[in-house]
Amino acid sequence: MRLSLRSIGKINTADIDIIGISVIAGANDTGKNNVGNVLYSVFNSFYRIDSQIEKERAASIERVIRFAQRSIDSYRSFDSLRTRTIRELSSGFVKKDAGYTQNQEKIEKKIMTIIEPEEAGSDITGSSLTVKQIASRIFNILNIPDKEIFKTVLSKKLANEFDNQINNIYNDQPGRIILKIRDTEIIADLEDNRVTNLSNQIPLNTQAIYIVDPFILDEQSMFGIIPTAYIYQNHRDHLKEILFTSRPENSVIEQIITADKLRNIYARINLICDGELIKDKLSAFTYQKTGLDKALNLRNMSTVLYTFAILKTLLQNGFFEEKGTISLDEPEIHLHPEWQLAFAELIVLLQRDFNMHILLTTHSPYFLHALEVYADKYKIKGKCRYYLATCKDNSAIIKDVSENIDLIYEKLAKPLQKLENIWHDDE
Repeated sequence: MRLSLRSIGKINTADIDIIGISVIAGANDTGKNNVGNVLYSVFNSFYRIDSQIEKERAASIERVIRFAQRSIDSYRSFDSLRTRTIRELSSGFVKKDAGYTQNQEKIEKKIMTIIEPEEAGSDITGSSLTVKQIASRIFNILNIPDKEIFKTVLSKKLANEFDNQINNIYNDQPGRIILKIRDTEIIADLEDNRVTNLSNQIPLNTQAIYIVDPFILDEQSMFGIIPTAYIYQNHRDHLKEILFTSRPENSVIEQIITADKLRNIYARINLICDGELIKDKLSAFTYQKTGLDKALNLRNMSTVLYTFAILKTLLQNGFFEEKGTISLDEPEIHLHPEWQLAFAELIVLLQRDFNMHILLTTHSPYFLHALEVYADKYKIKGKCRYYLATCKDNSAIIKDVSENIDLIYEKLAKPLQKLENIWHDDE
């Protein structure tokens, strides 16, 4: 897998190969996290494409029907439709075998089956025109090309990740995103913070997981799960959802195979994080250590455990899968150097055992070196790539330095060297 970016967010140019573990290092404000933002947006926009487009059409039709409820006062039965009924009706219109895309009259008849005049014999002439208008709007929604809907889906998902500033604001160049999977390239061109052209829609069967802020657990402990619109979830909302949702589609065989692979990984996690995240009576989440009856409020749990607890919970819920994709933004930031080593080993084992695509950003020489050492120990060194992010004139460039990783260490060592210089100057 290869991700190429041109004039996106802070980034001017970036070409990232993700065949195993790809590490992007560099100072703050060099666009490192933008790569994760794009990877999450593009990957999850293409996740089960047909289903996403169907849901978007249904949501648009639902809005039309709700508007109609306020417009057709003479129909009591239409006005009293419940939310569940409206959603079922909307979903029925978008089914490909339902025959509504070529027949507007069929849509009108369907609407009329749930509408009866408030009083027998009342004049429905005026209102029947409104029904035609409703049917016309639904018909138009059903016949919007899939590609146009998908451009909107991708635009909105990117906008959520970049706070509506997808294009690089420091130059006038159009943006481009290229995601190459095997021999096929998904190419998205962007201008004025929206996708203007899209080629090659590849349906993907796995989601990308993007972990930026482990303190998202605090939000869960205070408020529980907050429902969000599925199609346009940002990475935070997506992580909230999957943290406390098991994947029901996992078969018994898959669970057995996964459990066997996880045995070694669990053993290492449990050395640091031997408890589990559980839901209390108020649907808030707490941390319960193995063998103890009482649970600890997450806000009283050591912040060091947050990242390990998130990984462990996602593993238990079945969201780390064979050849899956995960992005972690500076995961070592709250970890003691010794635990940075432990976390690096977990990442390497996840890649080895699940053949995952893992994107990491870091500014820790401890963590970077640990990844190198464990990749060599577990024989996945050839699957690792190292990149250095630099910024000049508010524009970032990310270069492959896999053949000369010392360039990264030189950058990361500069602050320490500065202190050494100050120390010697004062002597």
